[in-house]
Amino acid sequence: MLQLPEGREAGPIVRHLYEKHGTVVAGARNKLRGTVIRFGTMGAVEDADIVTDLQHLEVSLIELGRDIERGAGAAAAKEALQAA
Repeated sequence: MLQLPEGREAGPIVRHLYEKHGTVVAGARNKLRGTVIRFGTMGAVEDADIVTDLQHLEVSLIELGRDIERGAGAAAAKEALQAA
């Protein structure tokens, strides 16, 4: 689960990920609705799937006007996955 930066809504990001990159993620349907994005919520998910989804998220956030360091999230995920 990814906590979104303040001022960002999950809906437009989830929609953008699917429409532009074919990446399917989910928002929350409870009290966290609109504030989180969930990765790997259905079916078998490999480490590479998570890294790819994070790469698509980074690109999507940039395309939606967010100033972020491209590659930082995917690099951190790779490091965490290797340590697990």
